[in-house]
Amino acid sequence: MTGRRFFAWRMFPAAKAQDDRNFNTSVEARARASFDPLLHLTEKQFRERYRLTKKSFKFLCAELRRTTNLRSTQRMSLEHKVLTALFFLQLDPINGR
Repeated sequence: MTGRRFFAWRMFPAAKAQDDRNFNTSVEARARASFDPLLHLTEKQFRERYRLTKKSFKFLCAELRRTTNLRSTQRMSLEHKVLTALFFLQLDPINGR
């Protein structure tokens, strides 16, 4: 019986640590979800990050909606999908960017 109590006593800190990690992960996920580059980045920052102006980005999204089957899903908007693709395409291994 003593062994069970000791085991249970040892599990409380581990469970608390896991709860804290889960909470921090959910807070970070909500922060990422609420960040909108079109609203929170200046034109210069947007262009540096995605190598495209905001106006061109909006045009690109409208054209993709019109001419392809790309659509928003419950988890990710079309704009988010395009921004993710643009971010990875702008990475340049030669220049380290």
